[in-house]
Amino acid sequence: MQTDTVIENVKRMTAEQMLEMFNIDADVRVFTFGGGGAQIASYLTEHKIDGTRIIAVNADKAIENIKADKKLIIGTETLGRHKDTNGEMRVAEYIFEQNRLLILEEARYADIVVLIAALGGGMGTGGILAAAKYLKNKIKQPIVAIVLKPFSFEGRRREIAEEAVKKLDEYADYLFVLDSDSLLKYREMKLSEAYERIYQRIHWYIQKIVDIARESIREKFIELYLENTLDVTVEEIYHEMMVYA
Repeated sequence: MQTDTVIENVKRMTAEQMLEMFNIDADVRVFTFGGGGAQIASYLTEHKIDGTRIIAVNADKAIENIKADKKLIIGTETLGRHKDTNGEMRVAEYIFEQNRLLILEEARYADIVVLIAALGGGMGTGGILAAAKYLKNKIKQPIVAIVLKPFSFEGRRREIAEEAVKKLDEYADYLFVLDSDSLLKYREMKLSEAYERIYQRIHWYIQKIVDIARESIREKFIELYLENTLDVTVEEIYHEMMVYA
């Protein structure tokens, strides 16, 4: 019984060493859609979380001025002389359909996929809806959606956002909804500073997602290693212990 315990301890210790040696870590792909999403991408890139890859998706070339691990400017051929989708959600959905393989290529090998957008119309809403619907049927990994609703006084944009939230609840495995109305309590701040509070919240969500993914990968790796490692002799165990002592 004591020998079995020693064997298990050595195997576990070796597995943990391999985790570090081969840099086995979480791979969380974070996609942001639209102009509002691009600002979030920039914040997440500036405050980078290990284990994440930030991909900003937009039809507006202004995305070139933000920070991200990868920037996907899509729909320029479709839009022609127009600079963006002009708030048209259906245009954004059509553009996504023409470029969906670019998204799939980034998402297919991730451990968890996170989709982020500021809702209200255009590429943000159309892009995240089309992406969530498409990836739901193409990948097995969990899909997490994090969205920001516009202010209540924004009328039609708020209505569009509410409808989008209902659809996302069907497509995504997990949905987190933030409300711009929460910024009204920061009246003494500049709007940009108030929005940073939202960005900090999103950053916190993603940190938790990465932590969960990392722990899950770690447990599965060690479990797999322990189950599939060949039995070793007591002499070999002693040698292992001396090496790591």
